Amino acid sequence: MRLNQLDPNQFRTLATSPDVTDQLPTTKPQQNDDELQMAAKLLALQNAAPYGTAATTVMSTALEASRVLKASAGKLHELSVTNTKASAQWVLIMNAATLPGDGAVTLLYPPIPVAAGALVRVVFERPLIASTGLVVSNSSTGTFNKTIGAADCVFHARVTD
Repeated sequence: MRLNQLDPNQFRTLATSPDVTDQLPTTKPQQNDDELQMAAKLLALQNAAPYGTAATTVMSTALEASRVLKASAGKLHELSVTNTKASAQWVLIMNAATLPGDGAVTLLYPPIPVAAGALVRVVFERPLIASTGLVVSNSSTGTFNKTIGAADCVFHARVTD
């Protein structure tokens, strides 16, 4: 039998058969899920990072000048920064397990300018990979030299191992 002689309708019955599809496990919310199942599945979808890896959300609990996002090797999938300062500043993403002192730093990404009172969100198409750790800091300079500022930022990030 040649391929163009197959009846395409014979495949639709199997694909939409409730006897088969209802038995398949799924992490996507379904109409027949109870409230608890629905909430758990929505939370799992919200925390899923690219490539199906569970992400850890790291967020400031107060205004900060810097934040250790991950104290060991890992990947940064997205970063949001709110600048509450009355003037613009830069945000530096560094490959470090702890906050480096002011001066020369190893950046994982070009300095990110954040305007006064602005929120900047960066979602990386491919996650930034850090061999040591992930640290963010505000800085008055947009160079490879960190000059930390006041505690006037809110950081929010999603990281994975």
